Amino acid sequence: MSNSDVHLKETIDLVHTLFLERWNSAPRDSAKYYVIYSILGCGSTFTSIHKELKRIFRLKGQQGRRDLENGRESLIEEGIMAKISSRHETNMEKNEEARTFKGEQYLPINPRLIYEDITQSQRSSYKLSDLYYELLEKLFKKWERNFREHGLLIEKGILSVSCASPWLLFSLLNYLQIWKREERILHVVNYSTNWFRPPLFSLLVSALEKGLKLKVLLDVSIRTKELDLLKGMKGVEIRNLPKEEIITNRLILAGHKYVMDMHKILGTKGKYSKYVTTIYLNMEDIAEQFEASFDVRWKNASFH
Repeated sequence: MSNSDVHLKETIDLVHTLFLERWNSAPRDSAKYYVIYSILGCGSTFTSIHKELKRIFRLKGQQGRRDLENGRESLIEEGIMAKISSRHETNMEKNEEARTFKGEQYLPINPRLIYEDITQSQRSSYKLSDLYYELLEKLFKKWERNFREHGLLIEKGILSVSCASPWLLFSLLNYLQIWKREERILHVVNYSTNWFRPPLFSLLVSALEKGLKLKVLLDVSIRTKELDLLKGMKGVEIRNLPKEEIITNRLILAGHKYVMDMHKILGTKGKYSKYVTTIYLNMEDIAEQFEASFDVRWKNASFH
């Protein structure tokens, strides 16, 4: 076995350990799929991922295929990956778009965020040696090259996905890490307390200190200590939605660059809520329409 294959197996073991920190029953096959797919990229087919798995672990025939499928399903259920439903108005050349979207249609969350969430959490004492961190750093760079800055494969366009709620949170975390000051205002229509707790809270505070302005519409019943802290910060405005407007949609609007329009699917089973989400990236005309709608709701909202 080559040194590169040894390192790949070690990387899979490391990622599996990270996954176990997030959910106790994480199957090792979820880490296998995540690592290989992150390295090969979205243009890869399931067959090519399975072929790479067989090469690394010296499997034959269809060995490992069903386990790999189960691992992929676990990633979706746990909100580590989202499934792409459709795409429109991308700025890609036709050949590039065809290559990018010809294979598996999934978006894994940024592995760097998974690692940072765990290592920065007060509930975890998880640490890595320098050698093992170097292996993860290589994975981070592969993911960034294959899935691009926003983790969405595209730099401009409309992308619809189906996902569990953690994927939405990590996508927003990823966006806040690359937030640019010229985008100025982050509008939020949201009814979940998770968005106002670590790890998102610390990134919100950091962005506010750099000049971000935050306008939040939310259910009057939401109460967290982090939300109380936000209310006292410069640049933050919070208002309550009328009861008749407390529905299943959520919205993130960052300037005119980034819109995440989320609709909760009622009646679904599992650990996490499921959403159908459309992301508008660098679609300024559409963002302006969302902003106008937000402004109307803002005027009708009461102070928190």
